[in-house]
Amino acid sequence: MDVYVARQPVFGIYQNVIGYELFYRSGQNNFYDSIDGDQATVDVLINSFMNIGINKLANNKPCFVNFTENLLKEKVPLQFPPSSVIVEILETIPVSSWIVDMCKELKERGYTIALDDFVFDRSYLPILPYVDVIKVDFLRTSIDKVQSFIEISKFFDIKLLAEKVETPQQFRQAAEMGFTYFQGFFFSKPIIYENKTIPATFRISYLSLLEKLNEEEPNIEKISEIVERDLSLTYRLLKFANSIVFPSQPKIKSIRHAIVLLGLNELKKLVSVLALQEIYHLRSKALENQQYKEVVNLSFIRGKACELLASKLGYEREKASFFLMGACSLLDVLLNQPLSKILEELNIHQDIQEALNGKEGRYYGVYQLVQYMEKGEWALASRACHNIGLLENDALSSYQQAIEWAVVVEESVQEF
Repeated sequence: MDVYVARQPVFGIYQNVIGYELFYRSGQNNFYDSIDGDQATVDVLINSFMNIGINKLANNKPCFVNFTENLLKEKVPLQFPPSSVIVEILETIPVSSWIVDMCKELKERGYTIALDDFVFDRSYLPILPYVDVIKVDFLRTSIDKVQSFIEISKFFDIKLLAEKVETPQQFRQAAEMGFTYFQGFFFSKPIIYENKTIPATFRISYLSLLEKLNEEEPNIEKISEIVERDLSLTYRLLKFANSIVFPSQPKIKSIRHAIVLLGLNELKKLVSVLALQEIYHLRSKALENQQYKEVVNLSFIRGKACELLASKLGYEREKASFFLMGACSLLDVLLNQPLSKILEELNIHQDIQEALNGKEGRYYGVYQLVQYMEKGEWALASRACHNIGLLENDALSSYQQAIEWAVVVEESVQEF
């Protein structure tokens, strides 16, 4: 499945990039195609943080993101790091007590707030003390109005951003008038970024997981088991975690390891946004693709078989790592990218990477055995059992258990 986000740079007075604005795109056509505003913003956030990776997209610079009234009421901005997101409040949102409270909370949490397409009205006065940036349509706003905005910005210590700057003359004029930031076609048109992702698979995972995460004392083992049942959620968890939390920390050994590194609160934020995406009916058409379903199902079987075989071999403490190895083994098929590239981006533990890349060792021996049984190559499977010190009956029973487990998972989803 292909996902898209458009990115337009925002420049400072010396034409240095200080951040980016992110835009919804449904394909390579570089325009907004009238999707519902709530859906558009949720899509932008998920694609930027959980599919493409915000560091890759924005080079560690903050991003302006439009938030609708509904998403602000749901407190969606708080689910993302204040260092990465500049909360852009749309001009269509009426100022009332709740938006004042929201702005106050955002400021207390360290977020930067911007007003989009600003046109002054006295009703804005209660929120101006919390605003950091005012965006002005420089192409359509009269000089008199711009002068009034400049006075307001000086009084409240707010920086002005000139949008739709299309010529060198407009840039110089805006700079001379006191604007701090600049954005427009003179600098750069929005550039579309495309990436592959795995469509949302099992809706039940989000609901069950949120329920477990909201318990008074969340059980991390049960939470890990729920995540393991959803390949799409596993992929997004790994992508999100590496994107904002531990790009330089130890490589991930298992789903549980990723959850521990990320933290339950951050996981709750991730799942909440994914659940919100489902509410807005953004589930991918790829779910209807039978070939896709079969690949996902085979990934589950491989993961569970590797886990069960690891237990048989006495690798009980590492069985979660073996599961992750099997579950990730077909990501190249699902994403149409080299597997080595995907595993490196997800910061997967070196033992797992080496096994999936064909290097001999404990992990590879188990993975190779699962592949032989999967293909019905019983002579090779028998030899593989001998090489790793496993009885053939134990190997076959483990593989059968893995198939039965995958069937139960699929049936539970269909019943839902």
